[in-house]
Amino acid sequence: MWVVVPSKSPDRAKSRLASVLSMAERRNLVLAMLGDVLATLAKSVGVEGIVVTSGEAAISALVASHGAELYSSDGDRDLSSALASTNGFLQQRGANAVMVAPGDIPLLGVSDVAAAVEAMGAGPTVILTPDNLGSGTNLLAMSSPELIPYLFGTNSFRRHASAARARDIEPIILERPGLGLDIDAPADLCLFMENASPTRAYEYLVDSGIRHRLVAETEATDALAKAG
Repeated sequence: MWVVVPSKSPDRAKSRLASVLSMAERRNLVLAMLGDVLATLAKSVGVEGIVVTSGEAAISALVASHGAELYSSDGDRDLSSALASTNGFLQQRGANAVMVAPGDIPLLGVSDVAAAVEAMGAGPTVILTPDNLGSGTNLLAMSSPELIPYLFGTNSFRRHASAARARDIEPIILERPGLGLDIDAPADLCLFMENASPTRAYEYLVDSGIRHRLVAETEATDALAKAG
């Protein structure tokens, strides 16, 4: 199975975190999370190759350090189009099954990847993992590129499931704790920081003082609310 990891430019990603993180902090967090995802994929059994689709050439060293390839695309403009643009690349490499694992799910584990690989059937197969809210798609795997279109965006989980059923394929729903949390908003960040994890992302948040700062701010806000 080949894995495609979409990654926006670290300087422009995670704008919804701007209320709690500076641009430099967001950039560092994005790179740490991408490193976590790539490290997990690099040591996962059943992964034949990894390609990161991004318009940011500056991440090439990070990508290469994990044995992955960088495919240049305008991922900042449209995620689904950026992913679709990799189909030719995958076909050239003889890819059969393909999995999309976004670069902002730092809790992705080797066992999660193994579960997706094992769930892939001999016939046409679509595997989906919803986010914690049940609306977004945190993992999409197909038995062949272009089996269904990429439909990331609002309600992508439902739309991907509908696209599979339109092909008479009942999607396999793979729900695992490490796959549900993608860090997009402050609430996601707080949830991630609640429990220590052996990830680059958590280590960065602790070492940079961000976790201490945000926890202190939350406690101060809660104290004021109780006093009021």
